[in-house]
Amino acid sequence: MPVLRQKGRGAGYRHRRVAKDPDVFAAARAARGADPSSWPEVPAEDASAALALAQRAGRGELVLFLGAGASAGAGLPDWNGLLQDLARAAGVQPDAPEWKRLAVLDQAALLQRRLPEQEMTKQIAKRMTCPEAALQHFLLASLPVDEVITTNYDDLFELASGAGTVSVLPHAPRHGVDRWLLKMHGCVGRPSDIVLTREDYLRYEQRRVALTGIVQAMLLTRHMLFVGFSLNDEDFHKVADAVRRARDPDERNRSQFGTVLKLAREPYVEELWRDELGFVSMGGELPADQGDADRRRSSWSAGGSSRSSSSSSWHTRPSIPPTSWRRASAAP
Repeated sequence: MPVLRQKGRGAGYRHRRVAKDPDVFAAARAARGADPSSWPEVPAEDASAALALAQRAGRGELVLFLGAGASAGAGLPDWNGLLQDLARAAGVQPDAPEWKRLAVLDQAALLQRRLPEQEMTKQIAKRMTCPEAALQHFLLASLPVDEVITTNYDDLFELASGAGTVSVLPHAPRHGVDRWLLKMHGCVGRPSDIVLTREDYLRYEQRRVALTGIVQAMLLTRHMLFVGFSLNDEDFHKVADAVRRARDPDERNRSQFGTVLKLAREPYVEELWRDELGFVSMGGELPADQGDADRRRSSWSAGGSSRSSSSSSWHTRPSIPPTSWRRASAAP
């Protein structure tokens, strides 16, 4: 691998190695994990924190929390991008100043009035459905983590994990599998359950109190790694506040309940959350474009995955199934 890396840099391109055999895959991850130069996305000041995250995953102490950024590599929009697409479908110019002055939750409520319910859900399902998962999804799915939470509507993490290997809560629980995925804001497979408007957010606690309880329990008992999440979600703020009040006052000053993986440093956000969350960046500067952002996320996840495995975990957890790179319906 060092030879491949050196030749790739000399030619001005990056490469990805793919292994179809689980043992070869495990050996490749071990080699990458032993090479300090194979994780260039981690700044020196964040190296120890990044390594600690990988080790937490290896010990089974980590919970993943996936935001819209985790699916950006598959070409899916974030929440604001989805609202812009829905606005165009409703005959609204999303760049109009009077539209931009509306709060995003009010934009969603107005779109709900303009678009018939079936058309609204149809547009959401169309925009948030993708036949292929991105590399980032497969790398995250390869982590030894069995508890995953997301605010995303798409089903790409399930696709990357492998058919029938994930219990999706609350609408598709499955017995006999180790990994579960909690979808806080609904799923593209059930558009009527999607949380989008201010009314949806206000009624969230009443309708999904059990889901909120699961998130609170994970924040209290595990360490949560936030990937592609902006910390702006109102439901998460309510959950975090409940956890903040439930924690022992002495414990609050000694431990953080999670770590946020960011593309670049955000000092004001870090200062705001410093008592509850740690921050690890994937570079000093903001990415040049979406491609650069996707590359950073994927490379960081690959480095973290290789450092989270032990020799025993290679044999107890299957490698990424090569047959799951494309849905059966999309295969030639």
